Amino acid sequence: MNVKNYIRLIPLMLLMLLSSGLARSQTRSELEAQRQQTLREIEQTDRLISQTLKNQRASLDRINLLNGQISQRTRLMTQINAEIALLNREMTQKQREINKLKTELEFLKENYAKMIVSAYKHRGSYDAILLILTAKDLNESYRRMRYFQQFSDARIRQAQLIESKRDTIERHLASLQETRKEKQNLLNIQQKEANQLSGLRKDQQKVTADLRKKESELRRELQAKRKISDELNKAIEKIIAAEISKRTGTSGSTTKSAYQSLTPEEKIISDKFGDNKGRLPWPTETGIVTSAFGQHAHPVFKNTIISNSGIDITTSGRSLVRAVFEGKVLNIFGIKGGNMAVLIQHGNYYSAYQNLVDVMVKQGEKVSLKQNIGRVHADEGAGASTLHFELWYNQTKMNPALWLTPR
Repeated sequence: MNVKNYIRLIPLMLLMLLSSGLARSQTRSELEAQRQQTLREIEQTDRLISQTLKNQRASLDRINLLNGQISQRTRLMTQINAEIALLNREMTQKQREINKLKTELEFLKENYAKMIVSAYKHRGSYDAILLILTAKDLNESYRRMRYFQQFSDARIRQAQLIESKRDTIERHLASLQETRKEKQNLLNIQQKEANQLSGLRKDQQKVTADLRKKESELRRELQAKRKISDELNKAIEKIIAAEISKRTGTSGSTTKSAYQSLTPEEKIISDKFGDNKGRLPWPTETGIVTSAFGQHAHPVFKNTIISNSGIDITTSGRSLVRAVFEGKVLNIFGIKGGNMAVLIQHGNYYSAYQNLVDVMVKQGEKVSLKQNIGRVHADEGAGASTLHFELWYNQTKMNPALWLTPR
């Protein structure tokens, strides 16, 4: 590569270096933001756990919340480890830069020392003037005069470079020290969280052991929840099928015909809803998922499988429930033992909210994003309550966790 091409590449190389620096900064900022978000979630779960302690009947809620917080704190430990690893890389890089700067400083000092020795050998203004005056001609006098001037300027620049390099090293050392403090702070948090996690696991084991003594009561409760879930899903399937059939005029419509039968306004809402996957607001302002979508083990009886058509969000008692997107209230119906359910249509998408009281909307009413539609039912004296939330695409159940904004 010739010199000209190399010179042309310098701006690009500088830009790449700056970009990589920004990327590291953003990654660190993102990691810290994620850690702070997880800490906020843990604080909310702590409050819910404290509230469930007020009611002995809420033991199953408590084990679900403990499991949720163990998951949160495990995630927090992973985030802290990622931050510590990033700080270690930054510290290594800073130390390399400091070592390089020190080498450069030593080189500058050696050159400066040589200049001083040379100046000492040709010391005295008389020697300089004599050399200038004894030149053969005017041109040589001028060249000698320029040499002494340049030599003097070079010494000044070298001294300034040495001072600047020392200042840079001091700044890098201060930055390195600050990074070391940040790392130590994270290590302290890590140790604290490890202790918290250990304590939570002990609480989890104790509550699980206590609940196993109430096996017959819990199995009756599980059977009742399965019945409510079955009734809810049958009702939703029937309502959606009737809605699609009414629009298309057939009972066996395809996804394409179901979409084509929407009004222009409904198509816009449906398209917008589909574009917002992973960005929908939560149906409650605060809360934690205590039962995930799909099949998973019962929190107490590991050989018992729970099948969930949506997610269960445990939140403070009688919390407000809000629509996750604009749409139309398709139906409001009751479930024996499961309170009220509201089904909202968003074009070809549907959101269902169950275990509601004080429903604030009417069938056929248009609702806006985050509009309050009711409150979560809470047993008297219970500090926490659970909302069951489902999402459907036509007659297909979807995992709400993939559609809601990550917390």
